[in-house]
Amino acid sequence: MSLSDFRNKVNARGDYWLFVFGIVLALIGLMMILSSSVVISFERFNTNYYYVIRQSIYFAVAIVFFLITSNINYRYWQTKAVALLIISLVFLLAVFIPGIGLHLSGAQRWISLGPILIQPSEIIKLTFVLYLAAWLESRRGYLHHLSEGLLPFAILLLIIVFLIIKQPDMGTVMIITLVAGVMFYLAEAPMAYIFGGL
Repeated sequence: MSLSDFRNKVNARGDYWLFVFGIVLALIGLMMILSSSVVISFERFNTNYYYVIRQSIYFAVAIVFFLITSNINYRYWQTKAVALLIISLVFLLAVFIPGIGLHLSGAQRWISLGPILIQPSEIIKLTFVLYLAAWLESRRGYLHHLSEGLLPFAILLLIIVFLIIKQPDMGTVMIITLVAGVMFYLAEAPMAYIFGGL
């Protein structure tokens, strides 16, 4: 077996176990939803299973989406990263537009598209990572330059963080900031930039 064949086998196995763990965690989540929502589900919808059925549908859609996207070459996403990030930023701004954004439980995190509720801060977790990966690849030789490395990175991160703080969603802010710092580090940016930014 050649070295490349061995790497492919290890990578394939890693993807397999990641998928399995994701399924297991999702199933545990469904059981927790079922056990915690029976009473309120019956009171509101006259059935014990409304919320778990709804979450199961989302789960099934996610599996289909995963199977489709996992068969698309990652370089395709690299070419669409800017457009996807812009769309996500538009959604983040739409949260604050009366009639589109919804104020629920003291937070302004959702937008309503007919019967569908969308939380843009969850979408931007993915699109920001896609964009940042593409951007870091394109700036590989310039990350040690303040004006061409840290500054554009910091400005974009601050814009996203500001919009999410206004909702507010501090959990997402922490996740995005941490992931951005890790990606910047993996791209071999200066440590002083990373710790200074975080």
